[in-house]
Amino acid sequence: MSIRAAIVGNGFWSRTALIPAVLAVPGASVAALVDPDRTARAAAAEIAPDAASYETFEAALEAEGPFDLVVIATPDQLHPEQVEAALASGAAVFCEKPLANDAATAVKLAR
Repeated sequence: MSIRAAIVGNGFWSRTALIPAVLAVPGASVAALVDPDRTARAAAAEIAPDAASYETFEAALEAEGPFDLVVIATPDQLHPEQVEAALASGAAVFCEKPLANDAATAVKLAR
């Protein structure tokens, strides 16, 4: 079994917990690192050197997708839009809390 993951948001939490967690799963790989901050992507690439680097999820999908898993670890206000895009791509989604900032949006994304 092979799992190709995209990590959206390459900050401290991604570098110290999420990327290592994906890489610890047998058959899993980080295929794409997504973050508008080049420095954050470069730091994440030290942990996942085989991953491609992209400023946007859309660019990563175009070049590398589809992904089996998309890990969302960005600022909270970006979660709903990014989760929706990842779900629309057909990927399983792991979203760092919170999924949404209100109940109606959370219900919409959960369906």
